Amino acid sequence: MFTIHVFIAGKLVPLVYCLTVRKDLSTYREIFDNLILKAAALGVVLQPQTVICDFETALIPALQGTFPGVNIQGCYFHFCQAVMRKVTELGMRTSYIHEAETKKKNCLAEMLRVQ
Repeated sequence: MFTIHVFIAGKLVPLVYCLTVRKDLSTYREIFDNLILKAAALGVVLQPQTVICDFETALIPALQGTFPGVNIQGCYFHFCQAVMRKVTELGMRTSYIHEAETKKKNCLAEMLRVQ
């Protein structure tokens, strides 16, 4: 499932739900193209200035191709998830969880060097 939320009066509101089978560039492009058409039929021009999204490889180019100039920011929750997956993959989970903040930074630096 792919969802789009918007801020309305300072509150995050779910606006679009899409049941999808694939998470590829053409699927995201089709979703965005259809949203643009539906919005135009209502007299609305869709041109988001900022999008916060997870780190799916197909989503970001689809956004950039459909909405030129859009500011794309990675979601902090999904970033932390990705870091924890990598820390676990490298066998550093226990020390990462139990060490002081300064040691966490060293752990992250080490993780980046391993790649």
